[in-house]
Parts: sequence; structure tokens; C-alpha cells
Amino acid sequence: MSLNFGQNLFPPRNELFTNYNYYDIADGVGYKIYYGAEGDNGEYIVTPNQVYSERIHTLVEESVTSTYVKKIDIDFDLTFNVPKNIKGKLLVNVPVGVYETQVEDIYFYVVIKANHYDGSTETLLATGTSRAFFRDDTYDPDLFSQMALCKCDITTLKHFKKGETLRLTLEVWAKSGDAEANSVDIGIGHDPYSREDIAYGNLGPIIEAGKATRMEIHIPFKLDI
Repeated sequence: MSLNFGQNLFPPRNELFTNYNYYDIADGVGYKIYYGAEGDNGEYIVTPNQVYSERIHTLVEESVTSTYVKKIDIDFDLTFNVPKNIKGKLLVNVPVGVYETQVEDIYFYVVIKANHYDGSTETLLATGTSRAFFRDDTYDPDLFSQMALCKCDITTLKHFKKGETLRLTLEVWAKSGDAEANSVDIGIGHDPYSREDIAYGNLGPIIEAGKATRMEIHIPFKLDI
């Protein structure tokens, strides 16, 4: 038997080159980049395409006190049409901001919970939390925004059947530096095209001009290698 040493006996799988944006070969995963967006009827979705979100941001008018309280709780869903295996560090960039006209310190942070959802039951896979951001009482203008990064470390391989959903639950927690309750607008950006934020009705923008409004999600798919 003769061997042709110019021939690759183990050709690389096409998926290594065509299905993913980048790879972590050491961990055997391929990363695909998705985006958070708002669709029709207020549905929040995860999409691989840079479409225009119906609204650039979602925000709430809330009262904050000296204790951290959850002010935003939204599910962004990605339903798979083919079976998928996920394992590794899932990364989520979230544009987040506050608008406050009173002279008060505001603290806030973002939490991402990665869940497996089979249509009836949610199973938590991993949780990631950003650092706490601080809007100083001397900050001018009143609008203050930052880009949060949450890392969800999915240490156990999770198989998603056709029709099952990766649900990313996004939370924003906030508090005031003052003992008294204060009114503040709190929100997130979610436009895949990263358009500049605008006002909706009587609620102004929540992401500062010139800053990204794109919510970017990096999902680690286990490679069959």
C-alpha cells in the first residue's frame, strides 16, 4: 500500500470555514454572531442578520432607591431549525443607559441568563453579569450610556433539538446614591444596524449620540471535530 503524502488524509470539515464567524479551536467551538432586535407586536428576537429593529431602544420610567432593584426583564429568543450543540463562553454586548434630570448618583448593571427552552420549560445554562456602571451626580448632560459585556460560561454541552429555543433573559438592575426615591429613565439599545438613538413619544433617547445601539451576541457552537 502506498501513501500520497501530498494528499490530506483528514480534510477539514466545511463547517469550519463556512458556518461560523470565528473559532476557538482549543475549546473545539465555532462562534456565530447574532443580534438582538425588536420585531412586530413587541416581540424580542435574536437574528443572524443586520436588519432594522422596529424600535432602536426599549426603556422604562422608574423610581430608584438606595437598594438595587431589577428594572428591566426581557427575553430575546433564538429558535433553531436544525439541531445544535452549545458549549463555551457565550458573550453579549448590551448598550445600556440612564436619563436623570435630578442631581443624583445612579448605579446600574446588566445580567444575562442563558436558558434552554423547549416550549414549556426553561432550564438555566449559565449567567453573566456586567460590571456596575456609575453615573456621577455632576455628569452633564443628563443622559449617560455605556456598553456592557456579559459572559455566560456554559460548561456542560447542551443539545438543542429542532424547534427548541435559546432564550437570553436580559435584566437591568439600578439604584440611586440617595436614600430617597428618584425618577429615572433606564433602557437598552437593540438595533442590529446600530442607528443613532431617537426619541419615541414623550420618551427621549437612552443611548448617547455617537455610541453604538447594536446588541451583539456571540454564541459558541460545539464543533464536530
